[in-house]
Amino acid sequence: MNKALMARVPGLGNTTIRDVFDKLKENGCICLPFGGAVRDQFLGGQVVDIDADTPCGVNEVVRICKKYWDSKYCKAPREDAKLKIVHIGDQTEADGEEIDLANWNKTFIYELTNLEYTTNSLGYYEDDINNRGVVIDLPGSGVVDTCNKKIRIPVPPDQWENWYNGDSWKIFRYWKLRAKGYTAPDDALPSFIKNKTKEILKIKDGIKTFKKSFCKYAFSGEYKKCDGRENCIVPHPACTDSVQLKEKRNKYYALLEEVLDEYWKDEAKALLDNIHIECASSKGPADCNTENKTSQSLVLIFVGMVIQYCSSFYI
Repeated sequence: MNKALMARVPGLGNTTIRDVFDKLKENGCICLPFGGAVRDQFLGGQVVDIDADTPCGVNEVVRICKKYWDSKYCKAPREDAKLKIVHIGDQTEADGEEIDLANWNKTFIYELTNLEYTTNSLGYYEDDINNRGVVIDLPGSGVVDTCNKKIRIPVPPDQWENWYNGDSWKIFRYWKLRAKGYTAPDDALPSFIKNKTKEILKIKDGIKTFKKSFCKYAFSGEYKKCDGRENCIVPHPACTDSVQLKEKRNKYYALLEEVLDEYWKDEAKALLDNIHIECASSKGPADCNTENKTSQSLVLIFVGMVIQYCSSFYI
């Protein structure tokens, strides 16, 4: 994780993510990377974004941030926001990794149904005393599934409905993992994903999330609707020439069709066909007011409890 943590935070000069973590730790807020970044690092792949857990709350993190940096780089969430996010840094000022620190009202640590897929449920702890890194496997099978590149829900099938609990992003992240070469262990999971997708796409908000997930997972882009036109704004260096963008689209379409079958051709495909894939300029399209996001985001998930270790692996 060392290389990923050395990325600069835009707006904070040469301050890195590790520097921010260190300052939070000095003030009693330890930060543990968690999720996809740990998964990708475990396999030696490139880390695209970093999530992390901290036991501190939003107000405390904002206070610590303002202690070291200009208050304009320490943005607190709205009081009515369900997902509490503190933004540290300013992506519009320079390249780097803006830090998003999120505080969920209901922590995902208490129940396995609150976790993501097993491979997305790995944590990382730096043991400074023994100079080693420790992989924390919350579901107990995340490391094995990561090594075998398997997509698995961390609870038995009779609890899958509780695991889903109306979170359409959980369903659509199945294809994000498929795009990374992960596969389901049997036909039960793809069948569940298909049924839930059909259910989700009957709802307006579900359709919007479907489009956002397609743009994000197929192109690392941002879905924007501008004057009635649907766009997927793809930042540099993820944005390539039109031929490569078309290839990415076709590959992702194939993964969707693999699971959705006739429903893909009959209904789902039409929802994505009208999305225009565009490269972001250095300032972003003016009509969309989209800035050029060239890098990763860091999400720190605050949990009001000590992290529970299900099992640890040393790397």
